[in-house]
Amino acid sequence: MGQERGNNDDRLLSVNKMLRYDVYKEELLDPFLGVRVMVMDAYFYKGLRDRLYETFQSGAARILYEMGLGYGLIMGRIIDEQGKGRIDLYREFLQRGKYHGMAHFQVPTLEAIISELRGEIVVRARNSFFAETVGQTGHAECNIFAGYIAGAARVVLHKDYDCVEEKCVSKKDDYCEFRLKQRK
Repeated sequence: MGQERGNNDDRLLSVNKMLRYDVYKEELLDPFLGVRVMVMDAYFYKGLRDRLYETFQSGAARILYEMGLGYGLIMGRIIDEQGKGRIDLYREFLQRGKYHGMAHFQVPTLEAIISELRGEIVVRARNSFFAETVGQTGHAECNIFAGYIAGAARVVLHKDYDCVEEKCVSKKDDYCEFRLKQRK
């Protein structure tokens, strides 16, 4: 992890804040979750996504959303069990997204508190792994994120939410934007 020998690019940082390598088991681990992880490169994701769309057409977006929802429910339970306050939860969510290479998530705290009172929360993502991997498609491409956000919110906020991606880099927007809407 980190810089290769002889590489002069000082922009590269070690990602060991969020990941560890167990030299005995020869596994990459997430110490926060205590589970094994794998690194997914852009070609791996694009291959999975393209085959899903070839096989299931428009149903692929729902499959990706449901996959993200399942992960969000698990993450929400793990974070909720730690008994952290809401501000700490936001910070944890933002850090995980950045250090796991998902995206740079932004949830302005004051805006989140005000919007939650209306039953909606806005989450923005810059440098979305999914949107940038797929490129310009004219469609929202961060279905996994939408599901992930909805699942985590359902558990942590103890309310039933759906999440819709309203803006996406794949639709030529400047950033991706998700709106959590409380189900009635």
